[in-house]
Amino acid sequence: MATQEERKQETKLKIIDNAKELFDTKGYDNTSVDDIFKLANVSKGTFYKHFKTKIDIVISIAREENSLKSKEVLTSISNGLDTLDTLKMYLNSVGDWFEARQSIAQALVVASLTQDVDNIVTDPKYSSRGFINATLTSAQKQKTIKSDIDTWELTAMIGGFIVICVVVWLQNPIKGELGKSLNKKLDILLDGIKL
Repeated sequence: MATQEERKQETKLKIIDNAKELFDTKGYDNTSVDDIFKLANVSKGTFYKHFKTKIDIVISIAREENSLKSKEVLTSISNGLDTLDTLKMYLNSVGDWFEARQSIAQALVVASLTQDVDNIVTDPKYSSRGFINATLTSAQKQKTIKSDIDTWELTAMIGGFIVICVVVWLQNPIKGELGKSLNKKLDILLDGIKL
């Protein structure tokens, strides 16, 4: 028999899964909170126990899917793959993720710009920022980038160009171009900090 915590988690996942379906079929802007809780077959109160706003669902989707990508890439690092190559691989996957979820890309970018900085998740398994910082810290330990540069500052710079690249890409979304653009910006940044 499922515990109360397990049932709570199941309900949250049901809401997320139904929101994904609606975002994919109707788009983010055309999906209401009412649409989500009705399709998930939960009450409005239950919805709001799990999420304050519709954008909170998008952030949960991004964190859940980022977790899977991050674990994969962190495993590559522990298996000896160069950290800067893994960062490029990760940025390609970020580009692919945004391209596949164009309907929520703009909402997520806006959320990343307005999110309370003090509440940013820094765990590399759940947060892009945490993952990028962990990768840069690893690169410093491998002596592939300068060690006198604050990795959180570099992470903020990379986060900034991710946002800019997504915004520019949304103006003219061409499949496969976002990852290339992200890696081009990363190469420019890395040229200044490599040893």
